[in-house]
Amino acid sequence: MERVGTAYLGILLWVASVVIYAGNGFSTAVGLLCLLGLVLGGAALYEPIELPARIDLIVPPLLMLAFAPLYLVRIASLPVQVNSDEVAIMYYAKQYASAAHPDLFGLSAYSVTRWPSSWSGGSSGTCSGA
Repeated sequence: MERVGTAYLGILLWVASVVIYAGNGFSTAVGLLCLLGLVLGGAALYEPIELPARIDLIVPPLLMLAFAPLYLVRIASLPVQVNSDEVAIMYYAKQYASAAHPDLFGLSAYSVTRWPSSWSGGSSGTCSGA
């Protein structure tokens, strides 16, 4: 029953953050209320799990070591990375980080300038239009 109360409190705080955001825009209080609501909701869903078996901890690193030579032998022939969205995301992240009062829930310049072209099959998205 305690978990249900924690979940309801998390939902209440999250709804309060949305209402305050709708009325006054983004502020530190809105961000903290939203974050606390999500943390309380996650805490209500948390259940401890058993530790994995020893074999489950040993096999993945061994497989990685076993297959690493296959990757390393042909590393020179791998395709060169082509920067597209990565550069744009870094550019807009720098602008967003330097803004005096960013709106964490609002549209960014990246979403306004990049997404519509991808919806229509433009070059910045994954849609080919075909």
